Amino acid sequence: MVKEQMTLKYKAAYLEITHDEQKNVVFYKWIGRISDEDARKGMDQILDVIKSTQSVDLVADLTAFTGGSVEIAKWVNEHWSDMLVAAGLKNVAVKLPESAFGGFSNTVALGPKFVSLINVEKFVSNEDVYAWIEQKRINN
Repeated sequence: MVKEQMTLKYKAAYLEITHDEQKNVVFYKWIGRISDEDARKGMDQILDVIKSTQSVDLVADLTAFTGGSVEIAKWVNEHWSDMLVAAGLKNVAVKLPESAFGGFSNTVALGPKFVSLINVEKFVSNEDVYAWIEQKRINN
């Protein structure tokens, strides 16, 4: 997945969403500490891109994410996971956050319900992310 293949779908100070049209993979990157309002707006945008592209694969780049509220993380696990499944999403590859608080928020968001509905794997490198997505596509 070469960077030149990416189409920018949404950009804000706290979030960037791109789409690899050739592989049909949606990528998003949270940036900094995110308010509940921005998190919900951003998740709506991510969901819209998943629906419009009909992608079953999502890459969450959390390397620049420094955290959000516990309430929004719980909401992701309990409600946003259902919305993703309804949109047809099957796989989420997560690039781990560097901050401890970002890591904690991510652990709450990817709680038992979320991981029971969607294939989730955590990674450090892009190469591993892409290999996992390809493997999931072969196995699905």
